[in-house]
Amino acid sequence: MAKLKSILKKEVQDFIDANINADITRIILSKSPFADVDSKTLAQQIEAKRKAKSKLPTWFKSQKIIYPKNINLQQSSSELTANYKLKQIKGQRIADLTGGFGIDTFAFSQSFSKVDHVERNSELSEIVQQNMASLNVNNVECHTTTAQEFLSTQQDKFDYLFIDPSRRDASQNKVFRLQDCEPDLTKELHFYLSKSEKVYIKTSPLLDLDLGIQQLKNVESIAIVAVQNEVKELLWLVGQESLKDINIKTVNIKTNGTQESFDFNWSDKSIEFSNYAEPQKDSYLYEPNASIMKSGAFQHISKYFNLKKLEVNSHLYASSEKNQNFPGRVFKINQILDYKPKLIKKELGGEKLNLSARNFPIKVEDFKKKYKIKDGGKTYVFLTTTISQRKIILICDKIN
Repeated sequence: MAKLKSILKKEVQDFIDANINADITRIILSKSPFADVDSKTLAQQIEAKRKAKSKLPTWFKSQKIIYPKNINLQQSSSELTANYKLKQIKGQRIADLTGGFGIDTFAFSQSFSKVDHVERNSELSEIVQQNMASLNVNNVECHTTTAQEFLSTQQDKFDYLFIDPSRRDASQNKVFRLQDCEPDLTKELHFYLSKSEKVYIKTSPLLDLDLGIQQLKNVESIAIVAVQNEVKELLWLVGQESLKDINIKTVNIKTNGTQESFDFNWSDKSIEFSNYAEPQKDSYLYEPNASIMKSGAFQHISKYFNLKKLEVNSHLYASSEKNQNFPGRVFKINQILDYKPKLIKKELGGEKLNLSARNFPIKVEDFKKKYKIKDGGKTYVFLTTTISQRKIILICDKIN
């Protein structure tokens, strides 16, 4: 801890702040101005704090924060997704069994009376303990041990256990299947449920929902969390008994803190609903956000928002009336072109466009190359297929 404490000295913290935009290579190659903090450590702290500016703004703005190695910072939740979690569950006591850098632990400290941070990496555990003090958090206790060893010493049941299984194998390759992660929840979940009423699990967004439900069994809810239209994590709430249905929460968090949310029941996904139509000029086009796409509720949102689907596999929708509450992007269709090369070259060739393809035989990159199209501009173009199997180009303005 002595080396870590040295990082907290005022002169070292001032140096880090003064060099936050400095060239990292220059910092590494220069002689450290401090006897107890080497150049490599200074560079690592500067680089990590720089990354924290957008990912962890509270940490970035706070004084006397120590940052971990890059891999630990990469694997931590963002502050946006951690803040989402704190609004989903609350109670008296929770244990973060895969504590890491403590971002989720910090969030839980605001919705639970007591939080146990469990981390077997002793240096990381010390860093979190110091940072909690710097952040004025006094209801978090850090334990340098494994989840199994920690739980074996606990007599009372927890309200919740939170687990974010490591998605790196022994060779540090990325994995996402439950049985390939550490801990392996397909084998150890029963033990965790003997220690807590509920288990809250964070998994890779790549995990198949049907497979996760099958393997985790008593799933009560699944939250599909996207940030800026990129799915970042799946959050599974598992209880003691199976329920008749599973609540699915889709959320797309914007960097300004606003959210697009849409909830439904898992059984709604299987509702047969065929409401297809050809798109019309001056009508509205709807593109679901990434969390909706991951959920697979393609028929359900068509029915819920009273939209016409363009084609079974296109996952684009249309309506004559504008629906501002749709969880995704909304466009006004200005022009519809048939996919005829000469026509496309005349209308779009050499233009600056925002291109997307949905269920179309040509990839976006190939289309851009063929017609010399550049990225950018205010016009949005969708390459897609309609219910009549017509290949079309939709030229649109973005409404929201």
